[in-house]
Formats: sequence, structure tokens, C-alpha cells
Amino acid sequence: MTADAVGHPSAAARRFGPGEIVTGLSGLVLVGLMFVPWFVWIASSIAISLGGQTRNPGGNLSAWAFFGGMAYLLLFTAILALVLAWFRRNLPAKLGTALSLVVAGLGLVLLVLTLKDIVAPPLVDARRGPMILMNVKSAPVLGAYLGALAALGIALGGLLSFRSSRGSNPSRASGAA
Repeated sequence: MTADAVGHPSAAARRFGPGEIVTGLSGLVLVGLMFVPWFVWIASSIAISLGGQTRNPGGNLSAWAFFGGMAYLLLFTAILALVLAWFRRNLPAKLGTALSLVVAGLGLVLLVLTLKDIVAPPLVDARRGPMILMNVKSAPVLGAYLGALAALGIALGGLLSFRSSRGSNPSRASGAA
């Protein structure tokens, strides 16, 4: 081994790997997407006439308004993805591996739940000023598709981070020297 190889192992261990980059970017995207419209709702059974025009009321639903309690799971997963991205290389090996698997698992769960709502949008309760319209139709918009991609990115990034931690096992590297 050369002096350079011995002198810089900690610098290499602190660089971001592809798993951490994918996970971190996907987590940031998911946090940002929490506040854009994921679904639209249309009350087709209600018609409002104003000034000679008749229209059905409708509006946008962000992840907070559409998912309710699941929105907190989205946020928790995004925060865990950011923690994994920033601190993975500084964590003990077993804790980092466990965190990678948890983040990958949560990303897959969110992907499945989001795709389920995209494929078969449920009826929702929508607020329209002081009124709450019960059981109105909903349909996905761009935010839902981007949210599903962000969840997929978190899952893949967690798996890549897990895989890179297994590939860079220091006990194998020291045994080869």
C-alpha cells in the first residue's frame, strides 16, 4: 500500500456515494412536493350559477389535504432520506445499514400507496370556504406522479446506499492487505 492510500481513507469514506445523492435529492424533492397540488377534486353533482355561467366547483389538494395522516409518513420518510444522505458515511456500519434498509422499505411502501391512489383515486371530502363537500371525485395531477417518482428515488437510493455499504466493508479491505 502506498502512503497516499493509507493517508486518505477517511476522506474517501466521507464522500457522498450514488445512493446518498439519489436519496438526498429525492427526499428534498418530496419535501417540496408536499405543498403543490397532488390531486384535483370536482363536485360533479353540484352546479353553481354566477352571472349566466354554470360550473361545477373544484379545486386542488396538496399532499397535506389529500392524504391526511399519511402526509406525516411522507414527511417522515423524506426527513429520514435526508438524514441518510447527510450522515450515512459517519454512522456506525450496522446503524447505517439498518437506516438504509428502513429508508428503502418506507420508500417502497409510499410508492405502492401513492400508485394505488393514482390508479384508483378515492372519493374525498373537500373544503370550499366554510363548507365541506363530502365524497367528491378526485383525479391525480402532476404532483402525484412526481411524488411517486420521489418515493421510487428514495427506495432506490436506500438500496444503493445499502449495497455500497456492503461493497465497502472495511474488514474485507483490511484482510486483502
